[in-house]
Amino acid sequence: MQFDGTFIVVFISFMIFMFLMRQVYFEPVRQIKAQREQDKLGSVDAAAQLAKDAQKLNEDYAKDIQQARQKAQQHIQDARTEAQKQSSEVVGQARQQAEAELKETVESLKQQADQVYDELKVEQAQLVEHILNQLNQKAVAPVG
Repeated sequence: MQFDGTFIVVFISFMIFMFLMRQVYFEPVRQIKAQREQDKLGSVDAAAQLAKDAQKLNEDYAKDIQQARQKAQQHIQDARTEAQKQSSEVVGQARQQAEAELKETVESLKQQADQVYDELKVEQAQLVEHILNQLNQKAVAPVG
């Protein structure tokens, strides 16, 4: 194989062409690919961070919901306790009022019974007196 001047010119032309292609085409393409790879990794990292943030927000939301439910249950329990307390008070007051009214009614009935008893005693005394008068009148009447 012989190397003549054409080979050297072609070789130098090829090297100049490769240098120019490297500067004009290969280097910008390599930079674009590297930039895309960095963007892709950045996007993956950002997506992973967003997923972590979303998971944390979801956990916070679940925790807040649980706390809200606990507070609601506590409010319900407090309201139920207060309602039971108030109903006990109302029932107690009603019971006291009913007992007072019953006592008044019993006292009134006792007074009425005493009054009727006294009236019956007076009527009994009047009837006894009337019967005695009737018997005395028959005994005094002439037999004859």
